[in-house]
Amino acid sequence: MSGSRTAKGITRRGFVVGCSAGLAVLGTSRLSLAGVAGGGGDHEVLVVVFLRGGADGLSIVAPMDGDDRGYYEAARPSLALPASGDDALLPLERGFGLHPAAGALHPLYQDGRLAVIHAAGMHADTRSHFDAQELMELGTPSSRTTSTGWITRHLASAPGMPAEILMPSLAVSDAQPTSLLGSRETIAMDDPDSFDIDTGGWRWRDVQRLTLRRIYREGSGRVQAAGRQAMDAMDLIEAYADEDIEPANGAQYPSTSFGRQMKLVAQIVKLDIGLRVA
Repeated sequence: MSGSRTAKGITRRGFVVGCSAGLAVLGTSRLSLAGVAGGGGDHEVLVVVFLRGGADGLSIVAPMDGDDRGYYEAARPSLALPASGDDALLPLERGFGLHPAAGALHPLYQDGRLAVIHAAGMHADTRSHFDAQELMELGTPSSRTTSTGWITRHLASAPGMPAEILMPSLAVSDAQPTSLLGSRETIAMDDPDSFDIDTGGWRWRDVQRLTLRRIYREGSGRVQAAGRQAMDAMDLIEAYADEDIEPANGAQYPSTSFGRQMKLVAQIVKLDIGLRVA
C-alpha cells in the first residue's frame, strides 16, 4: 500500500463521514452505520507492547539486596546495576529495583498502577529466540500448530463484546502479528497517511476503488472475503484532519518510531470507534 497524503492525523467526524460515504456506496458491507456512529463509550482498551528484540529482565528489574543480589553481582560483575549511589536502581518491593532509565514508570508503580511480573517464562524446550517468540504469541507453548493467536482468542471469549464492532483490534505494524492470527477483524496499519492502495492519479481513485468493490462483492470464497475486508479497512481510514488530535493530560510522545506508534493508538482510542486491543 502506498499514498501521498500529507495529513497529520484523524478526526472522529472526518472518520465517520468517510466511512458513511463508503458504506452508502457499497450497501453490502459487513459493518453497520450504527457501529460507525458510536464505539460503545465506556470500555477498557488493552495495549500490548511486545519487545521483539528480547528485553533483558535483569537489566530492567534487578535484585537490590539479599542472596539474590550476591548471585546477580557474581554472574554480572561488569553489568550489575548499582544498588546505591549515582544511577542506582529505583526501589520496588521484595528487594528488587527498577533501572533508572525507566524512571518514568516508577511513580506508576508507587501508585499501584503498574505491576512487575519477574522471572516469567514458559516451559518449552527451545533455545531459538524466534520459536520462543512465536510460542508466546500463540499462547500455547506446548503446540505450534494452534490456528489462532492468544489475543484473537481473548477477543472471541471476552464478555460484553457487541455483536458488531467497527474496529475491535489494531496492529500498529505493516503486517498482522501472530498474537492476532486468525482474526478477520484486525486492521494492520503502521501509518494512516499511507494506508491505501496505489491506484495511480487521484482523478481515477474513486472509480478504481468502486470497481474493486464490485469485483469482490460477489462470492463467499476466501479471496472475495479478503478483498472486501481490505476495502472496508481503507474506508475506515478514509478521512484525515489538518491537525493532530491534541494529547490529553500534557502527554508528550517522542519523535521515534515507537512514540509515533503509541500516539496513533491514542488517536484511535480517542475516536471512540470500539477499539478493544492494540
